[in-house]
Formats: sequence, structure tokens, C-alpha cells
Amino acid sequence: MRKEDRNVIRDILDEFSIDITYFVFIGLLHIDDAKNWLIKKLYEKRRMLYQRGESDENIEYIKEDLSVSYGVSFSKVEKLVYQR
Repeated sequence: MRKEDRNVIRDILDEFSIDITYFVFIGLLHIDDAKNWLIKKLYEKRRMLYQRGESDENIEYIKEDLSVSYGVSFSKVEKLVYQR
């Protein structure tokens, strides 16, 4: 398993207390789907923290940070967070 994959699994466990290791290992959950879910949920969580003094800079910073942290493009993060 790649280091990036282990980081996604660890972050889901740390942030949301969900251990997905077994499901990824047996192939029931693809790591890319888990990463997409994690990015979306972290965005929601961080946005709620910034909501009181919400500005476009804070929102853009959250998306940029997630993009760098998980090795996806900024536009991919935007697609994930604005997708219904």
C-alpha cells in the first residue's frame, strides 16, 4: 500500500473515527473514493470553523490546502465540494 493511501486511511480514522483499512484491503472500497469523500468532508468541517468570519480568502485557502495535502488539482477539489 502506498504512503499516500495510508495517509488517507489515517486521516479518516483521526478526523472521523472510521477505520476503513479492512474495506480497502479486501477491495470493497477504492482508496480514490475514500480520498474524495475525505476531501469533501474536511472542506465542510473546516468551512464551518471559518463560517463566522467567512470571506472568499478563507474558502480559497481551505481548497488550496486540501489540494496540496491530497495531491489533487484545485479544480478537482472545487468539483468535489460543489457537486451535489
